[in-house]
Amino acid sequence: MRMTFLLVIAVFAASSRLPVAEGMGGYIRADIAAKINAPVYSLRSMSPDSIPRVVDYRDKFVTPVKDQGKCGSCWAHSAVEEVESMLAFQTGHVPPQPLSVEQVLVCCGDNISTCWGCMGGDMVVAYEYFINRSKGLDTSSDYPYDPHTDPFDPPKCLASTYKPVVKVTGWQYAVPRCRSGGCDENSKEKDMLLAAVVAEKGPVSIAMDMTLDMFHKYRGGISDGMGCSSAADKLDHGVQIVGYNLDAGYWLVRNSYGSTWGEQGYMRLTFGNNTCGLSNEATVVEVKPL
Repeated sequence: MRMTFLLVIAVFAASSRLPVAEGMGGYIRADIAAKINAPVYSLRSMSPDSIPRVVDYRDKFVTPVKDQGKCGSCWAHSAVEEVESMLAFQTGHVPPQPLSVEQVLVCCGDNISTCWGCMGGDMVVAYEYFINRSKGLDTSSDYPYDPHTDPFDPPKCLASTYKPVVKVTGWQYAVPRCRSGGCDENSKEKDMLLAAVVAEKGPVSIAMDMTLDMFHKYRGGISDGMGCSSAADKLDHGVQIVGYNLDAGYWLVRNSYGSTWGEQGYMRLTFGNNTCGLSNEATVVEVKPL
């Protein structure tokens, strides 16, 4: 089937791969010990052959689209968005309360390969910070985002200054992780399983390959990725799946480039073939309101 989409030189300059310093990506896969024996989410009531044909959480369990600016903080945005969505999904309090991305950038740690502010990181490392080294996550109004946070001279962590509103108690892979190789085996079945998790659990944090010009010029429509890779070692951008449409054949993906990018900050990617590696590192969290 021929996929249609629109390309414009709009928000970003044309480039086959923009560096993290330009704020276009920032996901750096961390092969840490916590991932080795991490659990995979077990469906409770849904199954891939009985899920709704269409799911769209944009007006329910998703905060307004954010803009990471010239900061490679996509990983922190994706992790925080997942906590926001899971808190709203669990409590039923909608719209969700925006939470602090800045807390993650400043307080998460100083390991350059896994958690280094605007220079990049991994959503799982952010979860591990939430679980093991924080009292909880603050609101964005208390601890607002600064896209100019300097990873070489970060400000003092102020998390203890404010009262957190949610504690992350655990995380799981939404579907089995793909650690190496092309990650294109059984992609249809894996996409269906991921859709079942989205339908039952809610929005899912993902990493994807966004190295092509198309991602910087995308304006709207369903995109097949235009040659982006599904390989495990090509992931470089953290985003969030917030829905899907089985009849039209697409995933609904929330970006962090601001609401003027794409379809009001969202993108539709083809369903059924692990487009751009979106199922390779898909994760969900467990939360406790404070």
